[in-house]
Amino acid sequence: MSDKKDSNQTKDLGNTNNSSSIDKSRRKFAKASIAGLPVIMTVVNRPVWASFECTASGMQSGNFSAHPELVDCIAACSHGYYRHAKHACSWSTNYPPNMKWKDMYAGMGYSNTVKNVFGDLTLFQIINDQSSASNGFRQLGFQGVAAIQNIETLDAVYGSINTATDLINTMADAIDSGDGTAGSLATQLDLINDHENNPNVYCPHGNC
Repeated sequence: MSDKKDSNQTKDLGNTNNSSSIDKSRRKFAKASIAGLPVIMTVVNRPVWASFECTASGMQSGNFSAHPELVDCIAACSHGYYRHAKHACSWSTNYPPNMKWKDMYAGMGYSNTVKNVFGDLTLFQIINDQSSASNGFRQLGFQGVAAIQNIETLDAVYGSINTATDLINTMADAIDSGDGTAGSLATQLDLINDHENNPNVYCPHGNC
């Protein structure tokens, strides 16, 4: 499921020869993604029918075999799910709990602000909100890590963002734009991540 989502990001590690042209293209995509999220993602807040948590026909795919009534749910899990060690088996092997934030951006030509916003913290520490960064950055950290896991393991789609590489670059642009932009992007990601409070979202992952 995840090979298509990580091939570009993996190839970028340690390769800076084409970083200038690549980064310009990514920045353009990232800015468009941030601008498009509020409109596109309002779909997850639509009312649902009757006593079911989700409506019929399949907005997004997921493993609903154990819950056949949940046929139109968005498959995604919250940062509250991924922050528990007992759920570590549900993490993507391409972005594991012990991976450092700065390692996601190694060789990608982004600013030191992006690379070092969380210092030497791992993705698991960030999703557990152990960062001393400002509020918007902190929120983007744990919402972003959860979204990466959802894209990688559940094929979740966030507006025009449907690969981990897309999201990683969009988060970088938001961080460079400041705490407020980072916080706004975090809020948009939470619309899909928040399976505990959004009746259109279902988390199919279980315990390890």
